[in-house]
Amino acid sequence: MRIRLEHRQIIFIFCTVLCLTYAFALSGCVSSSSQPFSLISWEDLVYPEEAKKSKVTGTVTVRYDIQVDGTVTNVSVVQSEPPEVFDATALRHVRSWIFRPAKKDGAAVLTENVESEITFKLADQMEDPPDY
Repeated sequence: MRIRLEHRQIIFIFCTVLCLTYAFALSGCVSSSSQPFSLISWEDLVYPEEAKKSKVTGTVTVRYDIQVDGTVTNVSVVQSEPPEVFDATALRHVRSWIFRPAKKDGAAVLTENVESEITFKLADQMEDPPDY
């Protein structure tokens, strides 16, 4: 009987420590005063008509800053393939983005030199086309 009691006590202590560890970890995550930025709003990406007719696909890598109010500024093309075909459309699209800005110590902060790649591919060229 004494062995069972000790075994139960060990299990109880282990479960208590595990639950407390989980609770402390969860409270740290929930009450964290720092968080990364996240995209919350954007306009639809419009495929350039000439590229659509020619069935041209490509990518544009853009660099930009996210202001404390969530708007995007200083948008520029880092690289594009094919060159210049999708640049203007990609820039217009990225300028439409609105972010929940990053926070540090609970305050919104400027995030500079963020890079994103915009892919231009027609639905009939995709392995798994979206359901629009």
